[in-house]
Amino acid sequence: MTLDNSPIIYYSLLASAMTVCLYLFVSIKVELRRMNKKLSDRLYTAKSESSRIGAHAAALESKLANWANRIKSLEDHIELFSQSRHDASPRSGIDLNQRTQVMRRAKRGERPEQIAYELGVPKNEVELLVKVHRAVVRAF
Repeated sequence: MTLDNSPIIYYSLLASAMTVCLYLFVSIKVELRRMNKKLSDRLYTAKSESSRIGAHAAALESKLANWANRIKSLEDHIELFSQSRHDASPRSGIDLNQRTQVMRRAKRGERPEQIAYELGVPKNEVELLVKVHRAVVRAF
């Protein structure tokens, strides 16, 4: 028997081939639907995580802005305090220890420019201190 002579064998093979094709088609469709659902679930999870992270980022930005404002306020307070402190207590350029050092060095014969440079005080104050000291010494 050959395929050409028996139409029943021919049609039965054709039907079984069509059944296999139909089974493959349906199984692929089921697998695609399952993967599509899985992908949709992952996409939904990613979107919800993204919105949650966005909310956390907004909260952190708000806290950061609050801290920046507090730091700015503290800096302003420090600046005001520093200004009021400088304004309230005017200081001389030379303290008692420096005056003593100026007089010792002047007695040794050092120049006022050199004394002012080494002690980090204004030259005119060194000159004035030396002149006043000489005037007081001459008076007695």
